[in-house]
Amino acid sequence: QNDCPYDFKNVQFKRYLASTSSNVLNSSINGKYYAYNGDMNNVEIANEKDFVWAYTFALIDKDGQWVDYSVRKEGALGEEPGFEWGYVRQLKVGKCEYNHIRNVYTAVTIDNEHYRTLMLNNIVLISTINEDIGLPGEMQLNEFGSGNYNMTLKDNPEQNHFGNKCYNNIVGTFGNTFGNNVRRNTFGNSCWYNTFGNGCYGNTFGNNCGGNTFGNYLRQLMVFEGVCYVLVTGGESDSSCVQNAQILNGTQGKSNADKLQITFQTGVGYTQIAALKSTGELRIWNPADVA
Repeated sequence: QNDCPYDFKNVQFKRYLASTSSNVLNSSINGKYYAYNGDMNNVEIANEKDFVWAYTFALIDKDGQWVDYSVRKEGALGEEPGFEWGYVRQLKVGKCEYNHIRNVYTAVTIDNEHYRTLMLNNIVLISTINEDIGLPGEMQLNEFGSGNYNMTLKDNPEQNHFGNKCYNNIVGTFGNTFGNNVRRNTFGNSCWYNTFGNGCYGNTFGNNCGGNTFGNYLRQLMVFEGVCYVLVTGGESDSSCVQNAQILNGTQGKSNADKLQITFQTGVGYTQIAALKSTGELRIWNPADVA
């Protein structure tokens, strides 16, 4: 039940061996074939000849082979196919359905005539077989609007709602909502139920960041591991944005209903760091001021 603008069963995309110097993303990015050949925040490709061919719905099986998940007709751990198995239903994964990958158009000129033509979203959703727990990921209830392409979603990319121009790489996230023009953001694993305003790009998130709300116009924000239940006040415009800020490990609010509010200075280029003191109080500072 996927509403795709192309025959996704016959389309493959290159995914390159990724590397990163970011400690936030090291465990979830380094040494894995999650990168595409483009401009990604804090992610590099060491060798353009080192890649795999990935399907839109890709499954990495027990032997490390990349196969087309959409036509797989056996159980999660290689059991014989049965009534409950196959593309629609598999152990641990649930259903591979309800991914609405919308149309993307581009301008093409032929014989001096201008046309609006369909192009492909370069989207890859990946699940991996684990012999202990079966297939850990679910690929369902995703909705990608126009202009969403060049993305990699790894395990549990369910219930994500992406607005226009939300493109580039996303790894291991689920239950996230993005506004318009949210781009070039990179996520670690198990980032869940985060909400983003408009004009947020170049941001990096570590593992296990969830239940957070981010305002508009946040740029080059670095959110370390375990940041949960925070409300980050955004900027007012492109010229008065929040940029180059960091939220350190373990900075958390009490609950989804009682988020910790973090307000950075807008319109400044220096680094701002937010963290909880040992007493539990929030502190925001510039490291150069205390050097």
